[in-house]
Amino acid sequence: MIQHYVKITFRNLLKNRVFGAINIVGLVFGITSFAFISCLGLFGLSAFISEQRSKETSIRKVLGASEHSLLFLFSSEYIKLIGISFLVAAPFTWYYTNKWLNEFSYHITLGFIPFILAAFLVISIANIMQYISKLSF
Repeated sequence: MIQHYVKITFRNLLKNRVFGAINIVGLVFGITSFAFISCLGLFGLSAFISEQRSKETSIRKVLGASEHSLLFLFSSEYIKLIGISFLVAAPFTWYYTNKWLNEFSYHITLGFIPFILAAFLVISIANIMQYISKLSF
């Protein structure tokens, strides 16, 4: 009877370990696919806006504007939108993340550095996507 219990316990531990690894892989795949779809949407929006403003871009080029000044002009709109969305999302994210972290036995405090890094990463990705869409048109 004890041998049967040990076999079942060992199988359950092995099954939990395998399914735990599968859950982690699924989570990583979900986050990666979400980020990829977001980048595709950002690329599409950037391509659409650059196509809509092609006459303005060509007039500015004729008048002597450099590529850098044009990219800065168009990226300032994205940075404003990203800043507004960050200001809306950051308090909710901080509240729910802090609430989730307080459920653990070893508590840590959530600083502002992860939020700054996340905002910098999003702005960098937006600028890269905009630069890529400008190169394609």
